[in-house]
Amino acid sequence: MSQARNSLDGYGQGMRGYGERFGSSMATAAANNFFGTFLISSLLHRDPRYFVTLHGGAGHRIGYALSRIVVARTDDGKDAANWAGIVGPLLAESLANSYLPVKEQTAGQTFQRFGLRIGLNTASNALREYWPTIFRSLRITKIAPGINSNAGATRPPR
Repeated sequence: MSQARNSLDGYGQGMRGYGERFGSSMATAAANNFFGTFLISSLLHRDPRYFVTLHGGAGHRIGYALSRIVVARTDDGKDAANWAGIVGPLLAESLANSYLPVKEQTAGQTFQRFGLRIGLNTASNALREYWPTIFRSLRITKIAPGINSNAGATRPPR
């Protein structure tokens, strides 16, 4: 889509422009994973995984998904500030300024990309929260956690 819209127009069009867009996207994603999922989480003893709640009403579940942007679990299971989820994307977008076109290397553009990344992470949390429910309603049991399609069946002998 970025190629078709010619966003990051400093890259140009054609295969070269597509390759540069693709490479910068992959590099930013890798930097976000390195800083957020690995480095900061490890240093602060935070668990970067998202844990689905699967209980409560829609308001509770959406609130929980939104809260996980700023709240993470510590290694011992308690809630703490999610510095990795906030600072990691900011560091990744700051690093992106080293390879993005010059026009995109301003503080305003960096914070715009950072805000977009936080918004996408929030949407991802909401989707992850309801993913098992969606699969359950579609009766797709092989990839939905906590669903046992053979609830009343007995286990065959070994």
